[in-house]
Amino acid sequence: GIQLYQCQAGDGFAINGLNYYIASKLWWNVETDIGTLIDDFYQKAFGDAGKWVKRYYDRLQTAWQRIVSAGEYPSCSSFATTSVHKLYPLALLEKCKGDLQNARNATDNPCIQKRIEFLEKGLRYIELTIKAVVITKELEQQGITISAYSFTDEEEITHLGNREEDLLIENDAVKDLIEKSLEAWGARDQYVESLKDDFVISYFWIKYNDENRVFNPTNRLRELKEKMHKNPVR
Repeated sequence: GIQLYQCQAGDGFAINGLNYYIASKLWWNVETDIGTLIDDFYQKAFGDAGKWVKRYYDRLQTAWQRIVSAGEYPSCSSFATTSVHKLYPLALLEKCKGDLQNARNATDNPCIQKRIEFLEKGLRYIELTIKAVVITKELEQQGITISAYSFTDEEEITHLGNREEDLLIENDAVKDLIEKSLEAWGARDQYVESLKDDFVISYFWIKYNDENRVFNPTNRLRELKEKMHKNPVR
């Protein structure tokens, strides 16, 4: 059998709680039937709302399997490399919100209602993150380099050689996207801080990736905004 298994996790139980639960059960008994275990989890934790919570998690799992099987790794390690917005498109998240609302409607048990609210907080974090990424990716598509790793060296030279950044920033659409991107990341940052000690999200890893791996491009966006205000109108 297994003598040692090393893994890395955070305290983001709103999204990964089910994974942690299943993993802990399998460590005690590797022959445990996962399907039975999952059904038991939904029934005991959510009662009549369990079928809706299961649908919610099934959507997330299907999305993950789809994008990974296509060869993409949707990490949040850096903004330049992330494809998390492809993993969880906003249309999917709207369906997930509907699942959890249906779960709320299916029970009047106050304890279960609290558990559903806990899941909703995790989903809200995902939604704010995806909105921020999507808006900032639109800014990239306008020709603005957000991260030093957005393009290869050759692509970046060609890209910026064709459309000078100073000229791009004068474009009203670009200005609007810079402002909206900053606003979106600001809303996400504020929400992350509100959940710091709630075990909803993996606060440490979110902050680590934001600051050390530059997933959160707020500093770059502020530079662009400052340049935008300094540039004279031509």
